[in-house]
Amino acid sequence: MALAVAVALPAGASTTARTDAPAVGPTVRQIAWWADGSAATLDALAARLRASGASVVGRLSVASGVVVEVPSTWQPPTGVMSAADRPMRVTGDAAAGASGDQGSDDSRRGPDSGASGRGVTVAVVDTGVASVPDLPGSVQHLNVSGAAAGDGFGHGTFLAGLIASSGVSSGGRYRGIAPDAGILDVQVAAPDGSTSLLRVLAGLQAVAERARRDDSLRVVNLSLSADDPGSPGIDPLSRALEGLWDRGLVVVVAAGNDGPEPGTVTVPGTDPAVITVGALDDKGTVTPSDDVVAPFSSRGTVGDPSPKPDLVAPGVATVGLRAPGSVIDTKYPAARVGAANFRGSGTSMATAVVSGAVAALLSTQPELGPDDVKAALSAGAYAVSGDRTATGAGGLDLAATVPAAAQIRAQQQAWSAPAVSATYQRFAAAWRKGSRSDALAAWLQLPAGLRSRLAGAWASAVAAGVVASYDQADAARRWATDGDLGAVWLSRSWASRSWAADDWASRSWASRSWASRSWAADDWASRSWASRSWASRSWASRSWASRSWAADDWGPRSP
Repeated sequence: MALAVAVALPAGASTTARTDAPAVGPTVRQIAWWADGSAATLDALAARLRASGASVVGRLSVASGVVVEVPSTWQPPTGVMSAADRPMRVTGDAAAGASGDQGSDDSRRGPDSGASGRGVTVAVVDTGVASVPDLPGSVQHLNVSGAAAGDGFGHGTFLAGLIASSGVSSGGRYRGIAPDAGILDVQVAAPDGSTSLLRVLAGLQAVAERARRDDSLRVVNLSLSADDPGSPGIDPLSRALEGLWDRGLVVVVAAGNDGPEPGTVTVPGTDPAVITVGALDDKGTVTPSDDVVAPFSSRGTVGDPSPKPDLVAPGVATVGLRAPGSVIDTKYPAARVGAANFRGSGTSMATAVVSGAVAALLSTQPELGPDDVKAALSAGAYAVSGDRTATGAGGLDLAATVPAAAQIRAQQQAWSAPAVSATYQRFAAAWRKGSRSDALAAWLQLPAGLRSRLAGAWASAVAAGVVASYDQADAARRWATDGDLGAVWLSRSWASRSWAADDWASRSWASRSWASRSWAADDWASRSWASRSWASRSWASRSWASRSWAADDWGPRSP
């Protein structure tokens, strides 16, 4: 159902006085965009919308869209798509709490030797962040919620603590994963925790504008989800997050708390580009052998070319920061841990743990791009019981991510060699022209690691593509998982298709502008890689383990 809500536009967003005839009857707010995906003609889009009877009330360039106020029966003009505002919710307070009574609370102690997130800012797009002693001077505030500043609900403060708490109130016991990281509090919710698509988009617009003048802003944590499914790559929320990703920001989102049934990952966790995080229950032990995916953690879809979640991280009985007097603080007093901390469970919490880990990684290797961070986290993950639809690549393991990041750096240097780049260009040109033999010959000359990255990237694009049928998506999945990294599928199926210029696969590849994407060899050549390495740093791979749990914590099954 479309909601008639007032969207708080971020600073710098455009507004336009109404010049069209007033609408008759109830009105709603929607976001509209060009159906062909154009991002450069918002002025023309606004004019087209006014001509159709819509009142233009703002622009959200991060989503390549225009916000309009229209009658509830309004239909967008030809060539334009629109989406009604819809509710979004936090992913850390849905329904029963976690139980257990094991271990000590050493869950988020960062490395003593460095990698503390210094110089990196994480945008927490959420319910707000309260002013508390454990976040001294590290928080900047942006409020686009339309409500009073602060965290009336308590969710955003909790997450900020998991990411960057100094631990001062607990004698260092409950430090964040990246205690020296900065927090950009982007408040998008009302005091009761309610928010909507347009409010969240306004928050992401604010993040985009801040990132233009703040090089330290590298990570976006979005622990919010929508019940109404969108279409990855088309839905405005997906477009906005992919836009931030393409601008160099690592976007970390929650899988959702609707498990354990398959196909329950919520928007925006379904988007192939972003890092989607599920919740891990590590049983409060140091050993990973007893780790399991939390029952509430949302599962992906079997056979999806872009499996979700991407990985899992501790999300059961985590200890974050308390926002005194907030909704969850008042509702769950037994979940308080001392005067400053609070215990809770959910994929929201797992997402914040990963965001903190990303901030720590980027503080030591600032030249890593979003794709590289995602690849390193996946390569470093350890095996967790369950299939990929529940676990993704596995559990977050920071110690193993260290050599994985170093290997990625070495691969980038090798793939940027002129000979590799030239081979890739021959492959791409042959693909576009429909020359099976030339494409296969060039493909087999590419390094195995590059072929793997290209195959996975293409499969993800197919999964997000509006023109892909189920059979085509399945073919892409087989391409990405073949032992020969696509060569078998390429050689067997090419002959059965027409690879003319108007064929689906040829158009799909060409429309993604692969040569300009980060997985193209010639793009990697333009990157410079930091010489610093985590190899000399000691960081326990299970530093958040050995925790003390309470049976009555606030979490995804709390009433």
